[in-house]
Amino acid sequence: MKVTINGPRYYKEELASGAFDLCIQSICCYNDFKIQMYNAIYANRYLPGSKGDILGLKKITYSAWMKEYGINDYYSTSLYAEVTGLLSSQREFRKWYLARIKDDLAARKRKIISLTESLTKLRAIKQTIVSYVRTGKFKRPYKGCMMKISGQTAFPGGRHVYALEEYERLVEQRIRNTNARLHNVQAAFRRRECKLEKLGKSNPDRILFGSMAFYKTKDTVGCDDTWRREFHRRRYRTMQATGRHTSRYGNYLVHPDETGNLHWDLPKGMGTVVFPKFHLARYEAEWRACFQCSKDLRQAVSYRMKRMTDGNGREYLIVSANFDLPDHEASADLSEGCISCDLNVDHLAWVEVDPSGKLLRYGKIPFDLEHKSSTQRNQIIGDVVSRVAVLNKETGRPLVFENLDLTTKRASMKYSVKRSNFLVSSFAYQKFRFHLDSQGSRKGFSVLYVDPAYTSFWGKLLFMRKYGISVHTAAAYCIGLRALERLDELIIPDVYGHLLDSKKQTGPYYAAEKDVALYKKLSGIRTHAFYLDLPDLGTVTKLKDWLRQNDKSCPAWYTAAL
Repeated sequence: MKVTINGPRYYKEELASGAFDLCIQSICCYNDFKIQMYNAIYANRYLPGSKGDILGLKKITYSAWMKEYGINDYYSTSLYAEVTGLLSSQREFRKWYLARIKDDLAARKRKIISLTESLTKLRAIKQTIVSYVRTGKFKRPYKGCMMKISGQTAFPGGRHVYALEEYERLVEQRIRNTNARLHNVQAAFRRRECKLEKLGKSNPDRILFGSMAFYKTKDTVGCDDTWRREFHRRRYRTMQATGRHTSRYGNYLVHPDETGNLHWDLPKGMGTVVFPKFHLARYEAEWRACFQCSKDLRQAVSYRMKRMTDGNGREYLIVSANFDLPDHEASADLSEGCISCDLNVDHLAWVEVDPSGKLLRYGKIPFDLEHKSSTQRNQIIGDVVSRVAVLNKETGRPLVFENLDLTTKRASMKYSVKRSNFLVSSFAYQKFRFHLDSQGSRKGFSVLYVDPAYTSFWGKLLFMRKYGISVHTAAAYCIGLRALERLDELIIPDVYGHLLDSKKQTGPYYAAEKDVALYKKLSGIRTHAFYLDLPDLGTVTKLKDWLRQNDKSCPAWYTAAL
């Protein structure tokens, strides 16, 4: 795992005479060349008429251009790596953004279908009321509609009662509102489609060094001397020296000496600047081990010089080192079983599974991330991961977690339930994964990630009632079985298999992505109903009728919905 650790601050008076100004000039020279190189490579790749022109230069060669800026081959390597990294990041961000737009379009399309169905039902209710007024006979508007009319009174369902004329006006108002809402969503859908088509044909956006957000402030605060100085400081802020493992100290431009000083060779013949008493905030021993070893084991160490300003407006320099931490992770050996975990918004459910797939023990670790700051969340998540690491230390079994990608889920939150959106937004999966990988590297435990598709569904069907556990603990058990490849434990019982077509009733169903038919059939049944001993009735309709009569814990509103 790569880490970037900062060294101490160096103010102007702490360096040799003139060294601070030389560093600032070097950073400006480095960034001038980086901006020119970025523009040239961007034009060469994306703008027409520059395919035969290396780096977009017509009147000057690349080597002469390097000589003009005083850039040697080592700095050229750092510059090229940084520039190509910027271009690659723009392309990847573009792919991610296009995927987000496609997911957003899918969410809008589902909303259009939902609004269209609602509008059709409302119009059917309106037509039923008109027909009732004319003929005096009530006809159910559509299948499953709970509305009834008796005399001049309308019963739309539930406890609400309206006069027929009043209810008709209410339905007309809902039709107008739904129709307007539908037109707005359709217009937004067309705009997003046009944007997707336009982005698919255009080139990636060009980077504005110094940040686009700050550059736009010139229109509000004014482009005065203060703004120009701040923009210049943001634009010319860092300088990088890429490491090479073939160098004696892991870097040809930067190297420490025996007295604890750090020497940095500046570009354009500006000499060498010495940073006295250089040390890292942490991982000092690991940093020195990268180059204080044999030639075969030597590792590259990259350095970055940053130009910063403290709260009093004083400028200082800070040098950070980037290097690989030694791999302390244990081998991911599943021959002894595993500790599988299911991560939720407010708790982490875990189970211990032996090599044969037997459930040994289980538990949960509660936590609360709602309305917490970023620092508090990091502390809470770190504590939870530490408690999970204790389980690994006690048993020696590797940890198994679900491999989630919430990009699609968060892109489709546009028309979801407010509470559901809040829970998805509060789900700090990436922070959990970062802490797992970080602590795993330091403490020496391994983490495996598996696809969690439909594990909650199969846990609900197969293991909730069998072991008397919650649906989240059952899902964690399914995650462990999937990691251990225990397919024999994931066979549909006959009581559920008979609900499928005859061609789909046999064989092990390892994760329902192979056949989502059963998931769709049983999606209307609440989770706690699966604690009951369900009979083999053959059809979902008969099963729901049985639940309506025998599920005593089922709320009245849910019984009516069944």
